[in-house]
Amino acid sequence: MDLITVGITCFEAQDTIERAIRSALDQSWVPFEIVVVDDCSGDDSWRILERLAAAGGRIRIVRHPENRGVAAARNTLLEHANGEFVAFFDDDDVSHSERLEAQWRRIVEYEQAAGTDVVVCHSATEQVFLDGTRRYSPTLGMDATPAPAGEAVARLILTGEPAAGDTGACPTSAQMARRRVYESMNGFDDNFRRQEDTDLNLRLAVSGAHFAGLSRPLVAQTITPTTDKTAVEEHRAALQLIEKHRALLEQWGWYEFSLRWTDMKYAVLERGSFAGLPHLVRLLFTAPVKLVRKVAWSAPNRENYRRFRHPHE
Repeated sequence: MDLITVGITCFEAQDTIERAIRSALDQSWVPFEIVVVDDCSGDDSWRILERLAAAGGRIRIVRHPENRGVAAARNTLLEHANGEFVAFFDDDDVSHSERLEAQWRRIVEYEQAAGTDVVVCHSATEQVFLDGTRRYSPTLGMDATPAPAGEAVARLILTGEPAAGDTGACPTSAQMARRRVYESMNGFDDNFRRQEDTDLNLRLAVSGAHFAGLSRPLVAQTITPTTDKTAVEEHRAALQLIEKHRALLEQWGWYEFSLRWTDMKYAVLERGSFAGLPHLVRLLFTAPVKLVRKVAWSAPNRENYRRFRHPHE
């Protein structure tokens, strides 16, 4: 049986980190190890981690002496992982007890069926909002063989164009892959404070990875506002992603449009719908065909944008 590393990054999660670790300890899969990287929390998270690590042999903990961001914390986690596979958990989420087994089986069976050894598996999630609302969030390549792969996924990530009619979120908190898949990408880009997961998925897609997902929601994903989840930070990270992958966007003819669309979305999120009108008019005159396509592709995400803007409604 393959050893699986459950990787958890922690930052000021004193109210939720024990619950997340308990869901890891309750996994049906054996063998597994748990590696937790605390990114210099200022609350009681580290003391909770020390207590949990002292109580059993499965948990190893590492602490950053300064806050370096989630991408750097995940890279530290990968450096300490011993497993053939790595499954990422978030510090405020809860995973189903069969998550590791289901994702391991999906990857191994897909490798055999599709003849590839570069497979990333996300499960669908159940998003849990602060007001108690719960919503099913699909992921890419659910239960499909072949699953979306390569440039089609890169286009989905950068432009929103559905990959062979398939779309869905790919959060790292619901992700598993072989450790060597992450190593082949040199891990996460720690220059990103947000959208580091999007950047990794994009680089994986460009490398030809297959995104073989599961339709079963194996993660209860807590949607909480943080200092890194403001419209300003999301806008900055989106522009950073666009600039990093500018060559691809220019190759497809989407670079200028992507910049203007991102600015429009920021204006709407930060100041309301009317603030986005000047951007919309400009796009209507400069790139009407792309605008129609983008609006059609983005329609399923409108509710998510509203939730992001008004998490308590």
